[in-house]
Amino acid sequence: STQTVNQEMYIYNRMGALVFHCEGVDCAWDGRDNNGNPCPQGSYVYVIRYTNAFEPNLTRVRKGAVTLIR
Repeated sequence: STQTVNQEMYIYNRMGALVFHCEGVDCAWDGRDNNGNPCPQGSYVYVIRYTNAFEPNLTRVRKGAVTLIR
C-alpha cells in the first residue's frame, strides 16, 4: 500500500464557486464552508490532488460529486 504524503481538497457548489479548501494529509470536509458556516443541502463537486510516498513526483487527481443532506 502507498501512503499519501500531500493532499489538497477543493469543494465547489453547483454554481462552480469554491466553498471549501484544505491542505494536508488529514484534510476532510464536514459540510461547512471555510468560515465554519454550514453549507446548504445539495450537490457539490470535489477535486482532490495528492501525491504518495511511492511516486512523490506524480500528482494524482480525483474528482467526483457528493450530495450533502441535512
